[in-house]
Amino acid sequence: MIKIHAHRGASMYAPENTLEAAELAIKMNADAIELDVHLTADKHIVVSHDGTLGRCCDGEGDINKQTLEQLQKYNFNNNNAKYQFCRIPTLNEFYDLVKPSNLFLNVEIKGDCGEIEPYLADLTKQFGMVERVLYSSFNHESLVKIKELEPNCKTGLLYGDTIPDIVNYCKKQGYDAIHPYHGELTSEIISECIANNIMVNPWTVDNTEDMKRLYSAGVTGIITDCPDVAREVLNSL
Repeated sequence: MIKIHAHRGASMYAPENTLEAAELAIKMNADAIELDVHLTADKHIVVSHDGTLGRCCDGEGDINKQTLEQLQKYNFNNNNAKYQFCRIPTLNEFYDLVKPSNLFLNVEIKGDCGEIEPYLADLTKQFGMVERVLYSSFNHESLVKIKELEPNCKTGLLYGDTIPDIVNYCKKQGYDAIHPYHGELTSEIISECIANNIMVNPWTVDNTEDMKRLYSAGVTGIITDCPDVAREVLNSL
């Protein structure tokens, strides 16, 4: 069954990577919430795409140089007038949100390899979410590291440009999925990956024609800013 990953929550409509965006995605029948994680100065895992403040909030500076208490004073509503104040969430809060449901989380690991992974592995195990988390990253070493810490976890390789012989590369590194840019993804790569039990979840798919093409080509999921549209298109096929 094709899974719809809500990219940073329902970020087409609500401030990205907030609990508000995640709750909206759940109402829109998403199968998964895609989110990004960073480590604070006091070693809390927070959900934010950028490691530097300013684009989505009224704060300044780097996340890894500020405490959780400092970060939670800022407004992360991304200038969306529908949302008066949005606080930066922790990964703990996302786990609490989805645990009673059937949703899973697509957790994109940001930052330098080697620091956040032990905290991630411990927190995910603590919440009993190992089977319901798919770790993804553009930092390929980070995926190897998290797999070493938690051999039962699933990992997805994020990339933009084409990677030669992607199936053998995934097998060699132990990746469970590829998360390529959708414009570079061919039906041949999809078929080869599926035949080798490698999941294919392209990003970021917001155009309905792209959705139809990828659904028909056999992807296991899509990562989208508009999960409601993705669901409507999927139901129409």
